[in-house]
This record gives sequence, C-alpha cells and structure tokens, in this order.
Amino acid sequence: MAKALTINYNGKTYKAEFDRATAKAYAMTGNKPTDVFDNPFVALAPFIHCAFKKHQPAISEKKAMEIYDALGQSKKQLFREKLINSYVDAIKDLVGDPEATDGDEGNAVWEDEDED
Repeated sequence: MAKALTINYNGKTYKAEFDRATAKAYAMTGNKPTDVFDNPFVALAPFIHCAFKKHQPAISEKKAMEIYDALGQSKKQLFREKLINSYVDAIKDLVGDPEATDGDEGNAVWEDEDED
C-alpha cells in the first residue's frame, strides 16, 4: 500500500494520497487516472485536489494546486506518478489483487457451490 506523500509548504505540512473515498471522488469528476497525463489541463487539478482531501478535507482546489505548483519542476512528475500508484492501490483494495502474495486471506470465506 502506498504511503502518504508529505509536502512542507509555507511552514505547514500537507499530505496527499488516495483512499477509496478520494479515489471515488476523482472518478466522479468523469476523469480517469490516465487523463492526468493525457489531458492535464482538465484532469490534473481535480486529481491533485482529491489526493489532498484525504488528509485536509477542507482544502480548496486552488490551495491544492498552489502547493503542487510550488514543487520543483523535476519533482512534479514523480509526485504525480506516486499519486497514480496510490490511486491504483485504492482500486486494488476495493476489487482485490490477484497477484497479492501477502498471505492475507481476509476474515470472510465464500464457497462456490458450482465447483465439484
């Protein structure tokens, strides 16, 4: 699971990452994670905003973009890529990950009655 990305800006610490709720909020904008790279003029601001909302629920999109814009040019792409990974982790948490090998079988068991 991805960890929160921490940014210190103007003497205050901000965190950005996705969970199910913030990933859903971004999906509800009608954008996909790939749009962050393919159509950044439309998709980037809501993506960044939703990531910051997990830890700062009252943050405005303008403030989130102000913080993002303050990152050095060489750090912006890595920041976006890490947030994409966080978004993907939120999806895997929801739908499962067939490649998971952590031994976590969960607390519920289901049986397929159609199997012999």
